[in-house]
Amino acid sequence: MQTILTYHVEGDLEAPSAAVYAEVGAQVELADGLGYHAAWFAEHHFHVHRGHLPNPLLLALHLAGRTQQIHLGSAVLTTALHHPLRLAEDLLTADVLSGGRLSIGLGSGSTPAELAAFGVSPEGHEAPARHARFAEGLDVLEQAWRGDPISVHGHYVDVEAPPLLPRATRPLGDLLWIAANSEGQSHLAGRRGYGVMLSRERASSSMATIVEAYHHGRRVAGRSPQGGRIAVSRPVYVGATDALAREEAAAAVAIMVERQRRERPQFAGLPAPESFEEACHRVQFVAGGPETVAEEVRRLYSAVSFTALHVQPRWQGLPPGRVQDSICRLQRQVVPLAFGA
Repeated sequence: MQTILTYHVEGDLEAPSAAVYAEVGAQVELADGLGYHAAWFAEHHFHVHRGHLPNPLLLALHLAGRTQQIHLGSAVLTTALHHPLRLAEDLLTADVLSGGRLSIGLGSGSTPAELAAFGVSPEGHEAPARHARFAEGLDVLEQAWRGDPISVHGHYVDVEAPPLLPRATRPLGDLLWIAANSEGQSHLAGRRGYGVMLSRERASSSMATIVEAYHHGRRVAGRSPQGGRIAVSRPVYVGATDALAREEAAAAVAIMVERQRRERPQFAGLPAPESFEEACHRVQFVAGGPETVAEEVRRLYSAVSFTALHVQPRWQGLPPGRVQDSICRLQRQVVPLAFGA
């Protein structure tokens, strides 16, 4: 079982980006010493979703020089915002410079403001168009990674190019994950032999069809349906006890609930939660002492047999010191309790 930290690299608009990067970097360095498998960073532009990081690869490379073993990469890079040939070159270069510690997460994107600003037409914002563009870009990346001449002539991508440098040092299937919030994208990830990332906003009960699509994609391609890589995401705060976790995470959970009501139309009309537990349930936040969090992780695993737990530890309303304490407790206490490691 792999444990992975995921960051949207958020901060107030007035916050110095250097301070945001330093806070995240300190947590990643801590996680490196604790044995976390990877740290992933989201791509966001123009302070959308409070994000301060338009280029996850730069932060990944910066932190590769300050860590020893943790893998570093993206969750996710939005392929529609990049020319596929340049993206392939950047990823190949980053993997070489990181000493083979790059971990790539790619997605089709879904934020209209970002897509529009980078020249994607309104018609291209719809899911079928985003997914078709994504698949054509993936064709470019696969050919580049094999060291082949690149020839992709689709509806959205038109590329003819010689083989790229640098050359890949390991198979793309070892390091690529595809973010999937639909059965189609999950099927694509399985069919092409990559890992699949599931959204933190999905309840475990709604993940089953997406996971089944992933396994079906693997079967269609002649791959073992029991194989593959599945990453399940949750915001997590591990306190010393349940009571302390409730007290320490209350502000962060309340802020998340308000953001959900503000940013997701389907939640806008809901009344305020009547309890901390209801608030956590609404935003899929796992909070408690080590035993409680371990039980929640086991319950999630019984619903979705994931191979990686990717945790979002850093939220508005949680001081950095408490986030670091939670990161320590998760790896040192929760993982052994949940998985017997």
